[in-house]
Formats: sequence, C-alpha cells, structure tokens
Amino acid sequence: MIRLGVLGSDGKMGGLVCALSASGYSSRVDVRTKADRSGGDLAALLDVDAVIDFSAPEASTALADLALARGPVRLPVFVVGTTGWRPGDMDRLTGLSKITPVLVSSNFSPAIWAMNEMLRTASRALLGLGYVPAMVERHHIRKKDAPSGTALGLERAVYPDGKKMKIESIRNGETVGDHELIFEGAHDSIMLAHHAKDRAVFARGAIEAAIWCHGNRSRAGRLLSMDDFMREGMK
Repeated sequence: MIRLGVLGSDGKMGGLVCALSASGYSSRVDVRTKADRSGGDLAALLDVDAVIDFSAPEASTALADLALARGPVRLPVFVVGTTGWRPGDMDRLTGLSKITPVLVSSNFSPAIWAMNEMLRTASRALLGLGYVPAMVERHHIRKKDAPSGTALGLERAVYPDGKKMKIESIRNGETVGDHELIFEGAHDSIMLAHHAKDRAVFARGAIEAAIWCHGNRSRAGRLLSMDDFMREGMK
C-alpha cells in the first residue's frame, strides 16, 4: 500500500483525489496526510510515500524548499498538477527532481497526452502546407490562469521552437475543460478537439502517475512529464 499525501486537498482536484482514494478506486494507495492550498502542515507530507499536489505555486514551492532542506534522506515522490507558475518556480522543482522523482503536468488526461502526440506529427505537415493554427480553450469561471497550462502545452506541441499562436481563453460557468485547435487553410480547415466530461479523469491520471513514480524511484535526475509516464508506465 502506497501512503499518499495530498497538497491542495481543499480544492476541487485535491478533494477528488482524496474522494477517489476513499472510494476504493485503487487498493494500491491510501491517503494518510492532507494539507490545504494555503500550505498547512507541510512537514507531515514528507513522511509519506508519494505526494499529489494540486495547490498553488506558493504552496508547491514551499513544499519543495522544505524537502530540499531535509537533504538526501528518503523523500516521497512528487506528482505536481499545479499551474500558474511564476518565473523561477520551476527551478526549485528541478532541484528536487535531482534527488527524488518529480512528475509535473498541467493535465493528467491520457487523451490530452494523445492529442499532444497527434499535434506533434500533424503540425509538421500542416504548417509546411501553409495552414495557420489557432486555439479556443474554455474553463470554469474561477480558473485564474489564462491561457490554461494545457493550452500552452498544446501550443508547444505545434510550435516546439516557442512560436506563439492565437489562443482565445473563455472563463464561464462550470466548464471542466475544453480545448479546440483549428488549422485554417486557403480552401479548407481541420479541427482537433478535447472535451473533459468530468474532473475524475485528471484525478485518476494523477493517482496512476504517483503509483508509477513510486515504483520508479531510479528515475530521479530530471523533471518527469506525462510523456515519461504514458510511454513507460502504460505499456
């Protein structure tokens, strides 16, 4: 049984991770420690096997700093779904990844990972043919970051060189998450879209990623991503 800690347990995603664990979604994990998005008792989170973090940059980096200060003793693995990062925040997570596995992703949906894979392949052909990409992303009205982390990841799949595309961000109602990309040509267009029906897909993905990281402690050394998990953990 993997002892799980959840940072951001008072939020929608962190709360859902706790609820799934309590419901018996997986017999391999059990939530032992929780802390809310303001931080709370962060030290207790370092005494579990794996931490799932859906909090805020301030809480995520505070936990990373605490773990780094503890030194090279056995630390939990970290699966981080926090978004809205500030300049320099990732440096602390990168430092932490040198001594324990740290997987960071803005989206834990397997279908979003597949969408990124499709875009990496299709974009080379479409851009070469003169098609122009644009994106519309929709989320619930309380989501703070815009564009979403998922939208920025999809943009990088289209433009790995860092070029930007037009992204329209809509915040309204209770939309879980919709991302639509359209490539406009002179005479036709092609669209690729993902619609999240509920947040459980993200919570399940994060739990499975935590289980994989716990079983692959030798992967410490660099920041891990959904690419690592999906290509190796889902074989």
